[in-house]
This record gives sequence, structure tokens and C-alpha cells, in this order.
Amino acid sequence: MGRTRTQGILWVFCCTYVTDLRNHTARPLPSLHGHTPLEVITGNPPDVSEYLEFKWYDLVWYFEPTTFPEENKLLARWIGIAHWIGQAMCYWLLPSSGIPIAQTTIQLITPQELATKNLITELQTYKDALEHRLTALALEPTPL
Repeated sequence: MGRTRTQGILWVFCCTYVTDLRNHTARPLPSLHGHTPLEVITGNPPDVSEYLEFKWYDLVWYFEPTTFPEENKLLARWIGIAHWIGQAMCYWLLPSSGIPIAQTTIQLITPQELATKNLITELQTYKDALEHRLTALALEPTPL
């Protein structure tokens, strides 16, 4: 979270992602005998395909349904895998509203795209809106 300058209000998503990642990764522990923790528990090697394309807080496009041929690409941050929601390869995203959403149609933003002036402006607008919303959410009192 420090490397990506993620706001503290997102710690639950980050901890869940790190825990999932560690459960899918073999570590040099004698009790695991070279297997992942999930493999030791279930007896089957885990499917890691959901963990390969994105990493914590990556900038992504997500696509909202529109009429063809228009394309409604929106900016978001990738904040984990949405297990038990939708179909396989469903991810948690953080749009500018600051309210996490689950999406399956997402795409990593390329370095070439990040260099364009249009995206730089759009990214700054996204960052400002997200920071404002997350700060407001962090300051709201929690009901007892």
C-alpha cells in the first residue's frame, strides 16, 4: 500500500488480496513440502490464472455496456479478485466514485496510453475525484 500510495481505507481489500496471493504461492516451509497452502488443504494445485495479469492498485479500463459500436471505457484501480461474485475472472475495481465494483470486462492500461495527453488529463481528474471521495469516506463516523 505504501509503494502505490493507497489510502488506508482500502486496507481490507489489500489484506484480502495479499492473503489470497500467499495461499496460492509455494513457500520454503518444511511443513508444506514444496506445495501451496491451498494445495495442502484441498489436495489439488490451485488455479492461479486470476492472479497473473494484474497487481495491486494497477490502473485499468473497465467497460460499461453501451450500444455498438460505441465504447464506454472508464478508469479504475484494480483492488483484488471478486471471489463468489459473477463468473470466473471477476475483479474488484475502484472507480472515481470510491465505491468498489465487481467487473469482468477490464483491461490493463498500457505505458503507451499513459503517455497520451488525453489520458494524463483524465487520470488527474480520476485521482482528484477518488482522493476527495476516499477522504470523505474515511472521515465519516461509523454507526454503532
